[in-house]
Amino acid sequence: MPVDASKTSKRASRVSILEHKTPSDRPPLPTHPPLWAESRQDVCETLPWFRSYQGGVYHSNRIAKGYLLSKHGSARDGWFHNGRLIISHGGGKGANLARLASGKYVSKTATDQLESDWSVRALLNTFHEQLPMVLLIDDRYPHFPYDLENSRRMDGRNGYTYVVLGFYFIKDAWVELEPSDGKDGTAVMRYKFAFQWCDGQACPWWLPKEIREEKSRKRTSTFILHNKTRRKKNPTTISQTLSKTCSECKCAAPQVYSHAWVCLNKACSMFFKVGTTTAPPLSALTYNPAFLALSKEPVVLGTDISLEPGPPVLKNDTIDLVFGTEAAFTRGWHCTKCGRMSSRSVWRCWTCASCGSEFKMEMEIQRAEDLSQRQRVKKVKPVVIMDTQNKQMETNNGLINRQTFNLPNDAGKIHRVSYLDSTKRADRIFKRYQTEAQDGSLDFKRWPLRAHRCRGQLLTNYFSQNCGEPYHYVGGTDNTVSWEKAPKAVKQAREYLTETAQIACAKGLGANLEFNEVLSAAYMEDQSMAFHSDAETGLGPVVAGLSLGSSARMTFRLRRSALKLSETSGVCKFRQRSQSSWPRVLSFAISHGDVCMMEGAGIQEAYEHTVQPQGFRIAATARCIN
Repeated sequence: MPVDASKTSKRASRVSILEHKTPSDRPPLPTHPPLWAESRQDVCETLPWFRSYQGGVYHSNRIAKGYLLSKHGSARDGWFHNGRLIISHGGGKGANLARLASGKYVSKTATDQLESDWSVRALLNTFHEQLPMVLLIDDRYPHFPYDLENSRRMDGRNGYTYVVLGFYFIKDAWVELEPSDGKDGTAVMRYKFAFQWCDGQACPWWLPKEIREEKSRKRTSTFILHNKTRRKKNPTTISQTLSKTCSECKCAAPQVYSHAWVCLNKACSMFFKVGTTTAPPLSALTYNPAFLALSKEPVVLGTDISLEPGPPVLKNDTIDLVFGTEAAFTRGWHCTKCGRMSSRSVWRCWTCASCGSEFKMEMEIQRAEDLSQRQRVKKVKPVVIMDTQNKQMETNNGLINRQTFNLPNDAGKIHRVSYLDSTKRADRIFKRYQTEAQDGSLDFKRWPLRAHRCRGQLLTNYFSQNCGEPYHYVGGTDNTVSWEKAPKAVKQAREYLTETAQIACAKGLGANLEFNEVLSAAYMEDQSMAFHSDAETGLGPVVAGLSLGSSARMTFRLRRSALKLSETSGVCKFRQRSQSSWPRVLSFAISHGDVCMMEGAGIQEAYEHTVQPQGFRIAATARCIN
């Protein structure tokens, strides 16, 4: 059972805060957490209260919604009252390793946190409004009394990476000094927050069973359920239990530390001083036990708020059109059987990555013309810095228009081919793709990215399956199906692309085209593929892509390796920009049934491209890979 630091001596309090046990010294969890995840993406895609892939504070509209407790703590962070009170610091500006544009890392010293910092401001707003927020921890948080890494899960394996604690409100907020990590003996300002467990929810799930049952009995005899969350309005800047007023600034504050009372007004000349000039011993400060007392007026949760993520949106009387490809269906799923939160990794259903449970709903077969009516796309005028030609040609499948963009320095050509008479053939392929994706014969999945900075695996922002030769950019051999087992939709798409490429490309090149690999990708609303290059080893000179469903915008920009290094200021500054600000050299719209072809090996060496769908879209990209 965890020690309650608020009822111990000063020495014991210091041990609880500063001399925490290592994970190997802590016992495993006595129970299974109701909400947990293995990757940061699983949390962000499933839990609406926390969607921050990098920072520890998730905020929306300047209000903090979720807070992640991890290993990067601050002095006097602590766990009190069996987790009903948690003290932590405002996010950001701690000592860390900063990554430069060159890829190298340099040490960065801690700096003052400011009230204007995004995370601090959001936490302060949440404090002033007395709104509930969700606290999470990972297996590196040092103050949790149990060892998450070696706790046994329901599936028999060990380890919880992320667990959700529950709803908390900010009881107190203040500013203090703590030693910086520099060698000059200076101190930096840190905003501190005391999070208290909200009433109206069950007892903390990590408590031993007998304690939870006892507290539950007491709670049911005294607690009155409210329809809406009850909160205090307009709390003071710090605890309402005031104990002393500063003689200099006339601001009142409680005695936060056992050592002595200090002024906590950062604008005051007596800020964090004892007497007239002496600063308290920063490294030895401990909290005043009276300050750690729980508030007698906690925020009370009502039935209008819930922690557990519900199922995806389903058809009901108030929703007329639910097709199963809306943005809501890209969210993750919480398995109530084992508690795990999982990103949606399979097209045909949601699957629990731990116990294997599934949640499935039927998806509507959609027509391209209906998609265009629901989501009208503005015509995108090409951003062109190159020669362009248009040519119409008669084919066995009707009249086509070929628009060709000639890239500079003979790097290659981009062709956009549109069928002017009819898109019936593309309609049939689009329907076949959807049918086979739903019955599982075409196994669309989201595959892990090879390079990223998130903890745990990070899945692509689209679903895909590869046929023929392995394509290592997405899934490699694990995502590849032989042509003997390839779905009919993929074979039909390859025929469509081969015929179009033979007509549109140069005569000698097009006549000998034989695509041996097709990557099929499916995008729900708000999904897309980031900038990339098809620079696969052994890639042939032509890459052709068929667009099905909603319209999309295709954009090209120079690759970093293609940017010439020179001493001219313009080029050097260009290389130092973030990738999102690199100038685009070509951008155009592609519609249902259009084929976009990249002709020339130099394109993949010099350029990278992205496609931004305007809604539900399926794309089939064919290549020749030796």
